[in-house]
Formats: sequence, structure tokens, C-alpha cells
Amino acid sequence: MNSRVQTNMSEASYWPKAYINVMLLLSLSLIVLVEAEQSPVETLMTFKEGLRDSNGILYDWQSSKPPCNWTGIICDSLTNSAIRGIDLSYKGLSGVLSPVICQLPNLATIEVAGNRFGGPFPAWLSNCTKLVKLDLSFNGFLGPLPEAISDFGSLTHLDISTNGISGSFPESIGRLPKLQYLNVSNCQFSGPIPSLLANLSDLTTLFLSWNFFSSPYLPPSLANLTRLQVFSCARCSLYGPIPTWLENLRELKYLELSYNNFSGSIPKELMHLPKLEMLELYINQLSGNIPAEIGNLSSLTDLDLDSNYLTGPIPEEITLLKNLGLLHLWNNSLTGTIPPGLAELDHLYDISLFKNQLTGNLSWHLGSKSKLHIFDVSSNQLSGLVPPYLCSGGVMLKIILFNNNFQGNFPEEYYSCTTLKRIRVQNNHLSGTVPKGLWGLPNLTILDISNNFFYGSVHPNIGRAIKLQNLIVSHNQLSGPLPKEIGKLQLLENFLASGNSISGWIPSEIGSCSNLRHVYLDANKIVGEIPTSLGFLAYLTELNLAGNQLTGNIPDTFGRLRQLASLNLSHNLLKGRIPSSFSTLDLLSFMLFDLSFNDLSGPVPFPLNGAVSVKSFRANPRLCIPGQPMSKQCSKTESSLRDLLWILSLVLAVCLVIVSIVSIIIRKMMQHKDWSKEKLTMNSHWNIVPFGQLNFGKEEILGSLQRENLIGHGGAGHVYRAMLKNNEFVAVKMLHRRDGDFCQDNGFTAEIETMGSVRQRNILRLLCYLSNNETNLLVYEYMPNGSLGELLQQSKACMLDYAIRFKIALGTAQGLSYLHHDCVPPIVHRDIKPNNILLDDEMVPHIADFGIAKILDKIMPAGYTVSSVPGSIGYIAPEYGYANRVTEKSDVYSFGIVLLELLTGKQPVATEFGEGMDIVRWVAAKLRAGKGLQQILDTRIQWGSEQHMLFLVRIALLCTNNFPHNRPSMKEVVKMLLEARTDKKLENLSSH
Repeated sequence: MNSRVQTNMSEASYWPKAYINVMLLLSLSLIVLVEAEQSPVETLMTFKEGLRDSNGILYDWQSSKPPCNWTGIICDSLTNSAIRGIDLSYKGLSGVLSPVICQLPNLATIEVAGNRFGGPFPAWLSNCTKLVKLDLSFNGFLGPLPEAISDFGSLTHLDISTNGISGSFPESIGRLPKLQYLNVSNCQFSGPIPSLLANLSDLTTLFLSWNFFSSPYLPPSLANLTRLQVFSCARCSLYGPIPTWLENLRELKYLELSYNNFSGSIPKELMHLPKLEMLELYINQLSGNIPAEIGNLSSLTDLDLDSNYLTGPIPEEITLLKNLGLLHLWNNSLTGTIPPGLAELDHLYDISLFKNQLTGNLSWHLGSKSKLHIFDVSSNQLSGLVPPYLCSGGVMLKIILFNNNFQGNFPEEYYSCTTLKRIRVQNNHLSGTVPKGLWGLPNLTILDISNNFFYGSVHPNIGRAIKLQNLIVSHNQLSGPLPKEIGKLQLLENFLASGNSISGWIPSEIGSCSNLRHVYLDANKIVGEIPTSLGFLAYLTELNLAGNQLTGNIPDTFGRLRQLASLNLSHNLLKGRIPSSFSTLDLLSFMLFDLSFNDLSGPVPFPLNGAVSVKSFRANPRLCIPGQPMSKQCSKTESSLRDLLWILSLVLAVCLVIVSIVSIIIRKMMQHKDWSKEKLTMNSHWNIVPFGQLNFGKEEILGSLQRENLIGHGGAGHVYRAMLKNNEFVAVKMLHRRDGDFCQDNGFTAEIETMGSVRQRNILRLLCYLSNNETNLLVYEYMPNGSLGELLQQSKACMLDYAIRFKIALGTAQGLSYLHHDCVPPIVHRDIKPNNILLDDEMVPHIADFGIAKILDKIMPAGYTVSSVPGSIGYIAPEYGYANRVTEKSDVYSFGIVLLELLTGKQPVATEFGEGMDIVRWVAAKLRAGKGLQQILDTRIQWGSEQHMLFLVRIALLCTNNFPHNRPSMKEVVKMLLEARTDKKLENLSSH
């Protein structure tokens, strides 16, 4: 056999072996691939290991069950086997997203919006080669968006909004050829808007709003996005003229460029967008006329041009917009008449034209063909009659016509408008009687008809308006007595009826209006005695009954009105003495105190000071005023008083001797008996450390620590109210003692001295502290309105109108800013919540218990540390779950929760939010779904500008960002709130 044959034979013998080896390797590979495709359970269980599921949402992720039945798993609709997507949005998850998820071969969608994931943008997701939809919105991702974003070549939908993603917007995002939806709003992008976005030829939706772009102009190349339907760049720091190239976006349906600094006129080129449905250009600096070509926008449903500098008339062509629903042109300088053709538009539901210079009459038929919700034309120069059909659609909420020249009767037709919440027609020339049914509308919260010429009486139907908070009828020609049914208005805060001809007695039932704050019945013809029930109105701050014919005595119950700051009873027929109970009021803080022109007698039982002056008692000839020449009668009275006081002093001295003897006996008995759970040793040596001049001694404090004075308790200890000898109050916090080791200082004194040195209006002032071998007592100024947490309860929330809520939010932010930025070293509160925000008699917030957290670390028993309990459930920042520490940014998060609670009236964690949801995710989800603020804000009060409310909600969401670095500092929060208070659009809040 030759060599060639041998070689061939050897080759022949080799190939079968090689073939077998190759086939074996291929088989093994196929087995591995098959196993990978057939084992999604293992992949998902590995993915689950990186997640923190504190709410147990993923309870059904079990290997014994088919994954297509698991929460958040989306499978192919035909085969119900292949996993096509994961949707874990708003499940309260945190932890780490594992790259293992890309091993699912058919994975097309990943949605984890509204959770607490953080860290850098997960660029590894590009390994999910079939991924078409990625939604990471409302999380805590941070850092730059990588240039490698272009590796996500199959994406059609990308949403990274409301994260801490920062840096320049990468040009490489323009290399995602299939992208149709892009949302990067509410991040922290800087630098210019990339012109390469124009390469995204399939893009239909582009949200760029609420970023910090450095370029003031939109790239002209965006004109190439000819398929764009939605474009939003609100608050993008843009200025100059609105670009005319926008007319090239012929598919555009929604255009929002609000909250910028655009100037010049509204381009006529925008009026050539045939499919435009929503045009929002509010809060800019636009000037000139509204183009008459606006009539070309036949698809328009929402037109919002408010808060600019527009002039000229409302073009008649606007009535050609047959689909128009919302028309906001307020806060401009528009002139001329309101086009009567608006009455012919079937879909109109919101007409807001207030604060312009409009003239002429309203169309008689306004509202007859549409279901109006809001009609606000206040602060113009309109005249004529009020149209009778505004409410014919049966859904009207607000009729606001004040500061105009309307005349004639108010239409009878509105008696059946039961949905109405606000009627504000003050400062017009309206006349006739108020329709009887109007008084009793069940959902009415504000009825203001002041400064008109209405006559008749306040009808007993008023008792049906059970939600009424403001009844303002001043300066009309009303007569007759006030009905007793007014006592049914439990939510009434302001009752202003000055300058009428109201007669009869003040009904005693008014004392049942437990939330009354301001009562003005001056300049009427009211007779009889002042009802003592007025003295039981705990929140009454202003009472004006001047210029009537009231008789009898001033009720002694007025001494109970601790919130009272203005009292005017002048020009009546009152007799008798000024009640001695007045001396318990804080008269120094009064703005007005006037009892002049009555027939009062006897001595004034308090010194003249502040608003209480000689003028307060003029024309009361029988009154003995301190420091003034006395009449003979006053001299006799004073002599008699001296004799009486001598007798009383003698009796008092005897009583004191008896009391002292009894006290000694009781003290001896108490030496062998604990009277308090705190085992307080009254006879031990007490050390008192003041932080300023004190007007009380330690005996007054120690004597107040009785069960009947207990006003609160918590993890730190019990809180007592102590009444001092001067009839003032302080609050005393008795800290829990540390068993067996309480007397050790452990830095306690240093912490207390730090707290005592803090001086800021919105920080509760620590007056002093007392200590002995068993107990530590902290003495604070007393807050008569209690805590914000108490007032937010259902029964008391009506006290908190918008102005007060904003005042509380701003004051709390200023207090925290002081602790964080003005104290050296900075002080972190660690437990910001409504129960730790106390309110004084002017509803100014005072942050309480700052520093208590660190103090408790030093005095609580071993094993109990505040670092293990850094706050209260619902207010704890999410980073504590992974970082186990609290910082200033943790306080910012808690403040954001408090702000949301003020806005919504809801607690941070509630079953109504749904499984895995808290207040942050609930609010974010509502906004994201376009539900509007009506479903978010507290329905128990009336809010103002919707844009202002949205601004505050956004501040709250910024504060509650999942990642601490993305939250603003408290100094920045204060700046934003001050901006909100002074914004030219927002200054209109209090009047609408």
C-alpha cells in the first residue's frame, strides 16, 4: 500500500472522529441555547435578587408558577409563553437593576417608572438587543447620559424624565434612527439642545421641559422633524422671538413653550399648523395683537396665552374655532369687547379673561350651548346685565365677575346651579334681591356680593350652604335680622356684613360656627346684647360690631378669645364694667382695640399699651382710665376698691397660710409615694440653665407637671403646658430617662446649649432647661394653635386656607434653611413632619424638636438609637434604605412630603393610593397620566391659579427626588417659594 493510500486511509479514519466531535460540540451548544430559551424563570429570579421589595409586590414571583402569571410580566398575546416585556412601574421598588434581564431573548419593553432606583444610567441595557421601549422616569438615576446611548439602536420609546440625569445632552442621541417618543423633561440637563435631534426623522413626541439648557434658542434644524405631533419645551430658559420655522411641523398637535422669556409678537406662521390642538405660550413676554389668522387653527381645543403683554382686541376670528374648550387670555392688556360669537361654541368649558381692559356687554346667550365650568372676567371694565345661561350646562363651578360695572338683577336662574363653588360679583352696580335659592347652594364655598346695591335680607336658606367658608355681603342695602340658620355653617371662616341696614339681634347660634375667624357686622342697625357664644369661637381673630345699637354688658367670655387681634365695639350703647378676663388676652399684640363711645363704667382692668390707648375708651365718661384725671365717681370707686382690696388681701394671707400647712403635709406624704410615671423627685436639687432672660422660676415649671396639664407625648417624652404667674404659658418637654445611667452627661449639655443658642423666627425657641439626677426638662415657648398635623385632620383642615398653607410652607422652609446653612455646624433635624411643625397665634410655623434626635442618642437606653429610627414612616428619605444615614438632603425630602401633604390634604401613606404607592408616586402618576390638579389638590379648600399650584407640586417633587444629590438645598427651596410668591402670574392667586 503506497503512502498516498495510507494517507487517504488515515484521513478516512480521522474524519469520522472529527465529525463526531464537531457534532457533539454543536449538540452541547444547542442544548445550552435551548435551556437558555426555556429557563426564563431562573433569569427572572436572579433579576429579583437585586430588587428591594419592601411592600411585597413581587410575592408571586415564584419558580413554581408560570412567569406569564407573575406581577409585571408581559407575555406574547398569541403564544402566552414568550416574555415580551416587564412593567414594574410605581411598585415602590429599589435596589439594583441586574443586566441578567437581557438574557431574555424576546424582551422588547422595560418599564420601571415611579420607583426608587438610583445610580448611573444603566447603559448595559443596550445588550437587550430587541428593546423597543425603555421607561425609567420618576426614579433617582443620576450623572450624565452616556454617549453610548446610540447603541440602543432598536428603541422607539425612551422616557428618562424626572431623574437627576445631568450634564450636556449627548449629540449621539440623534443616532437612534427608530426613536418615536423621547421624554427628558424635569432632569438637570445643561448645555445646548443638540441639533442632531433633527436626525430622528420618525420622532412624534418630544418633551424637553424643565431643564437648564444654556442656549437660549431652539435649534433651527428641528424644523426637519416633520412627523412631530407633540413638542414641549416649557421653562427651558429660552428667549428672543418664537421661531417661525415651527410652521414646518405640519403634524404638530401640541405645542407648549410656556414659562420662558420669549418676546415680540406671536408669529403668524404658527397659525398655519392645520392639526394644532393645544397652543400654550403663557408666562412669557409676548406683546402685540393676537393674530387674526388664529381662526385658521380649526382643530384648536386649548388656547393659553395668559400672563404676557398682549394688547389690542380679542379677534373675532377666535369664534371660528369650533372645537375650542379652554380660553385663557388673562393678565394681559387686551381691549375692546368680548366677541359675542363665543356663545356659539359648543365645547367651551373654561373662559378666563380676567385682569385685562375689556369693555362692553357680555353676550346674553353665553353658556346656552356649552357646559361651562369656569367663567372669570373679573378686573375689566365690562358693563350691562349678567347673562342668565352661564350655568345652563349644569356643571358650573365658578362665576367670577368682580371689579366691573355690571348692573341690574342677579339672574334667578342660578338658584338651581347646585355645582357652583364660587360666586364673586363684588364691586359692581348690581341691584335687586339676591335670589332665595342662591343663598343655599350646597357646594358653595365663597359668596361675595359686597359693594353692590342688593336689598332684602339674608335668607334662612343660608343654612343649606353647609360648605360655605366665606360669606361676604358688606356695603349693600340689606335689612332685616340675621337668621339663626347661620349657625349651621360649621366651615364658615369669614362673615363680613358691614355697611348695611341689618337689624334685630345677633343670633346666639353664631357661636356654633366653630371655624369663624373674621366677623364684621359694623355700621348696621343691630340691637340687643352681644351673645356670650361669640366668646367660644376659638379661632376668632377679628370682631367688629361698631356703629350699631348694642346694649348690655361686654360678655366675660371674650377673655377666652386667645386668637383675637382686633376688637371694635365702639359707637354702641354698651354698659357695665370691662370684663377682668380681658387681662388674660395678649393685648400687646392687638392691631385694634376700640371700646369708645359707649357707656362703660368702672376701672380699666389692664394697663394701656400698644393698640390699647386712651383713644380706645373715648366718650365713656364713667370709665376710670389708668393715668387719666379721675371723676368724683371714679375717686369714690377707687376708695371703695382700696378698702375691698385690703379685706381681700387679709383673707388671701390667711388662705395662703392654710395652703402652706396643707402643702407641707401633702409633701411629707408624697415622699413615700410616686405621683408620676416619671418618678419625678420634686425635693431633689434642680439645676436651671437659661438661654435668655426668664420671667418665671423653676417652681412654676415643676408645679405644672401634672397629668391634667399633659398636652402631648411621643418617643422623646411627655409635653406639659405650664401656666405662669403672669398668666402666660410655656411648654415643658420631659425627656425619657436612661435607665441606670441617666446622670452621665454624654454630651447632653453641649447639645442643649446648641439648641438654646438657635434664634430664628421659624424655629421653636428653647427658653431654658432643668435637670437633676433623674429628669431633664426642656422649656419652650408655647404655641397656641398646636401642630400642623392636628390641623390637617379632617375636622380642622378648613382652617388652613391657601394663604395660610403657603405661609406655613415658606416659613418651614426658611426655618430648615437656617438650620442647614446658618448654623455652625449645620443642624439636621431628622424628623420633619406636620406634628413637629407648631403654629403660633398668627399661624406662623415654628419647627420643633430639632436636635432632639441627637440628644436621644445620648440619653436613651442602649440598643435604642435614633440613627436606627431616623424619622417617621412616610417621611423617611429613601437613601436610608441603602446608605443607613441621614443628611441635610434627608430633611429636604421630608419637607417635600410635608409640602405634598399641605397641597393634597392626604397623609404620606394611604390605602387609597393603591398597592405599592405612596403620596409621591401617587401625585407623579396623576400628573403623568394627565389627570390634572383637580384630582390632586385638597378639595376642602379653594385654591388659586392652577399654574401656581403646579409650580408648588413641582417643587415638592424636586424635594422628594429619590437621589439626594438631585434634590435642591433648603436655601434653593426658599428661593423658589419666594419666586412663587412674587411671580407676576401667581400674585393673582388670592383674588380668584
